[in-house]
Amino acid sequence: MSEKKGIFGFLKGLKPNEESVEPESGQQRELVQTEITPEISQFCVDSLSEILEKSQLVGNVSVKECVDGRLYLDILESGDDISRIIGKSGANLEAMQVILRHFVIRKFSAHIKVVIDADHYRQRRYGAVKAMAIDAASTLKHPGDQIKLEAMSPYERSVVHILFEDDESITTQSEGHGHSRCVVLTKA
Repeated sequence: MSEKKGIFGFLKGLKPNEESVEPESGQQRELVQTEITPEISQFCVDSLSEILEKSQLVGNVSVKECVDGRLYLDILESGDDISRIIGKSGANLEAMQVILRHFVIRKFSAHIKVVIDADHYRQRRYGAVKAMAIDAASTLKHPGDQIKLEAMSPYERSVVHILFEDDESITTQSEGHGHSRCVVLTKA
């Protein structure tokens, strides 16, 4: 039986490149926020395509856009594999983002933000998180009333914080640790 577990177990042996920029022994690698070059974009597309292929998942990877130091990638034409690509609450998309960031660090000694979407999941989730937060806030009637929202990813929590940042009647605060971190809404 193989020691590798889970959908990305094969990654243990995957080499992101053959020409990694390695620091000399004893030196710390310095990471710099980098402009996303066509070489970095193509590397990310190729690497994500390889991850999908080795995971036995179907999908075509394309660059959606590069904005403000973020590379947005789309996985298209994934058919029946879409739910496995997205994972529970987007966990597989998040995992692939982390993997790609580390591949870029190893190859280019560069720090970039990678955002992966499949079947417009992020757009749908963004709308669902906003609607949930607005519905929850509408239940708060008296000053001091609080409601704890479900556990969310850092991105989803930031959506809620930004949604209420200019609202003087609702304050937001994140609490909890790790995967159970959530947003608490309080009526001011």
